[in-house]
Amino acid sequence: MAASSGFTQAMLGDQSQVYQVNDTEVLIETQDKLVETEDKLELIDVVKGSVVKELSAGQKILDVHVLTNPNKIIVLTQTDAGKIQKRVFNDQGAQTGKFQYPIRFSKNAETKLTAPYGHVNERLMVRQGNRFTLYSPAGRQPLVTLDAQIDKGIYE
Repeated sequence: MAASSGFTQAMLGDQSQVYQVNDTEVLIETQDKLVETEDKLELIDVVKGSVVKELSAGQKILDVHVLTNPNKIIVLTQTDAGKIQKRVFNDQGAQTGKFQYPIRFSKNAETKLTAPYGHVNERLMVRQGNRFTLYSPAGRQPLVTLDAQIDKGIYE
């Protein structure tokens, strides 16, 4: 394992995230803060020390989830036009699904996906400045909006 950790460490920069996929594979997300379309997401076999597959789409990567039972990788990206896309891969890196949300966001929006749980469907949380908005996959209108602006006058 020492050889594989050296390989992984060499690939990591200051803006990298590592997600464990299974016992032998990890996802490495590397974000380029200067050129957002150069974000990379690679499936790496740490035992062999090689790239299994690149999962990037030449788009800004917003969120990554690795789910088990069944094993799948969910990647949220943003197109140049501001649309949010959800791409689903199996644990071998093969794309099994793709969905585009019917809403647009500015490039500075932060987006997180909440996976379905129990009787609650998947949701998309978007933060733009102090405003948090929750959307369903099919909805153009938000389910909930919260303005988290702090009123400094009440704390003095």
